[in-house]
Amino acid sequence: MDEEYSLFIPEDISTNKEFGFGLEKADTKKAVILSLIGGVPIALSFFLTHSDMFSIIGTLTWIFISFGGYAKMPNGKRHSFEQAKIMLNFRRCQKYFPYQYKEEWR
Repeated sequence: MDEEYSLFIPEDISTNKEFGFGLEKADTKKAVILSLIGGVPIALSFFLTHSDMFSIIGTLTWIFISFGGYAKMPNGKRHSFEQAKIMLNFRRCQKYFPYQYKEEWR
């Protein structure tokens, strides 16, 4: 009767409610807001140019970018926009130290 019970908790389980693959509730709200913000210039360009094809392609592209950017990456817990922000912050924080060789020790 001295059996040890262990609890197995998988690593890639999200505690938040997800809509589809990797889209959490907060990220879905951000993607919808980004889609609406991007839809305004596309709607204005439609009223100025009266080009149906441009507005349809632009709208679908913008929606794909906004929802695809907020979907979680399969190998991590971050989405693409957050990864891009981390990469830009890393590049900005890098310091440049030019090395100059001098004959000081001879």
